[in-house]
Parts: sequence; structure tokens; C-alpha cells
Amino acid sequence: AHEFTTSLVLNLNGNAITVSKAIYEEIQQRAPDLLNIHPLSSEVLKPLIAARQARGEPPLTLAHVYVHSMHAYQLRYWLAAGGVNPETDIQLVVIPPERMVNALAIGEIDGYCVGEPWNNAAVVAGVGHTLINSADIWPNSPEKVLAVRATWAKSNAGDHEKLIEATLTSAQWLDQAENRITAAQMISKHGFVDLPLDIILSSLTGQNRQTGGKLRESNADFNVFHRYAANFPWRSHAKWILAQMIRWKDASASLDIETAAKAAFQPDIYRKVASRLSIAHPLIDEKVEGANAVPWILNEASAPIAFRGDSFMDARIFDPADVASYLGSFGLDDATSPARLARIS
Repeated sequence: AHEFTTSLVLNLNGNAITVSKAIYEEIQQRAPDLLNIHPLSSEVLKPLIAARQARGEPPLTLAHVYVHSMHAYQLRYWLAAGGVNPETDIQLVVIPPERMVNALAIGEIDGYCVGEPWNNAAVVAGVGHTLINSADIWPNSPEKVLAVRATWAKSNAGDHEKLIEATLTSAQWLDQAENRITAAQMISKHGFVDLPLDIILSSLTGQNRQTGGKLRESNADFNVFHRYAANFPWRSHAKWILAQMIRWKDASASLDIETAAKAAFQPDIYRKVASRLSIAHPLIDEKVEGANAVPWILNEASAPIAFRGDSFMDARIFDPADVASYLGSFGLDDATSPARLARIS
């Protein structure tokens, strides 16, 4: 059953992977040379994993938010890309975002993947080190979406479009650098995120971000709210998420990806509202993901739209027209079996 649908993406990027101070110090001892590689590979964890296994100790415990979330799939992707099997080499647990910093501080977990400001909060508190952000795993990957019940959208088309219009207008405003300070002041207050302004501000502006555990850099694209057609619900994004669900057995290999992606993301409704607001929008529903190492221009749009490069950290390409071959390329379990691929195609 396809209960929810979305016609608007709220933002791109914005997540990061942070480990405890103790884990980072052990990485410094066991894999100092690997810390000089940017973006940082999960290979830095392998000596720690091996040492724990040799001593018969429990595995590293890493947390993410919801099981079926971008946090979870970005964390799994980063781990697997560096040769760490998230199914057998570590333990994955679910913890609410606001509890993660405390869980890290008391040693309940060794690290986590979460959205901001909870990575920056751990760094400022001196209890964690951010190793990599989601923009370095997959630049301009989708994060939050505006989702509504499909039945409600159908019965309340006018209200649905007004909701999309208001949110899209807000995204335009928020993506202007001069408005990020105002936004940070608003959400830092009690009743919202309720954290110090400087922690929120760094999260929203991408200024002075920690990465690689020790480097500080400014990343204007750490959070993207409108540019690069950020709000467009690409069905290729939906298919990538569905592919990760199949890859990690959160969904059946018999899942009809095409039908599920069309039900989940509704680009035609976005186009209708964007046209009304004179916002340039793609005229295609999907694109090959990870194929552009440098900035590029989408001409298949109501007006040309500039994009930044979107190369995955492991240089893989995701072709939404050939999900079966993509899944088969990982060689995990029965992912490449003819019977399984036939059901996916």
C-alpha cells in the first residue's frame, strides 16, 4: 500500500557521522595515515574492529535515527564503501536525535549519523569528532521531504498545492545566505531546538565545520534548501532509496521499484506550483545519479538550472533505468542471483 506521497523535498545534505572522543583517539593511534584522506573512509574503523574482535569484546555501536531513513542508508553506504560490513562488523541501533549527544558522552554508543545540530553540538561539547558529512558521501543527496497521505492529497488538491507553495516560498527565503542568521535565531529559542545560537548558526551556514575529525572548513552547500532544484522530487532519488532498502533487506527483492517510486514522488504537482511561482523546474522525472564530477547545467528544464557535481564517494553510478545491475554490482549475498535480478527488473 502506498499511503504517503511527496511533491516537495525540503533540503539536500545536512547530515554527518560523528564518533566519540575515545574512538577518535583510538583512530589516531591505530590509523593516523588514513586521517589525512578526504573524504574520510570508514577504513579508519577497521583496525578498531579487528582489535575488538581479537579481544572478544562487543563490536562498535553506531546509531542512526529511524530504520528507514537517509541517516541509516548514508551510514550503511559509508561503512560498506570502506570495506566495513554494517551487518556483521558493527552493531547498529536507533536513537532519537536529541538523545544522541548524551548517549555518546556516557558511552552508550560509539558514534552516530544524524542531522544537525547534533553533530556540531557534540564537537562543541568536546565529546565527539565529526568524521564526514553527507555532502561528501553523496553531494546534494535528498534529506527531508514534505509528505502527506495520498488520500488527503487527492481529496484536498487545492490545500495541498497551497501547502507546497508556502513551503517552496520559505525554502527560497531560507536559501539566501543573509536569512540564515535570522532563521538560526528563530529556531535556537526554547520551544524549538533550544540550543545555543552559535551551534545552530554553524549548522545552518556551513561555516567552520569539522570534518575528518580534525579539519575545519566552510561548506556553503552543507545545507541546501532551494538552489540546484533542491525541492524537486526526483524519482531517481526515490529509486536510489528503494535500492538501498533492497540492498540491506529492508524491502523485498520482488518490490516493484517503478510503481513504488511513482507513488512516492509526484513531480507533476511540483511543476504546477513551481510554474505558478515562476520557478525554473526540471521537465524530466529522473536523472543518472553520481555521473557528474563537476558542476553542470540541466537544459531539460523550463529554464536552464545549475547543479553542482554529485559524484558518490566510491565513484559508483546509479542509473535509475537499470537498478538491477546497480544492486548486482555490490555482490552481497544473493544480490546477483539471476532469479533475484529478474524480480527486480
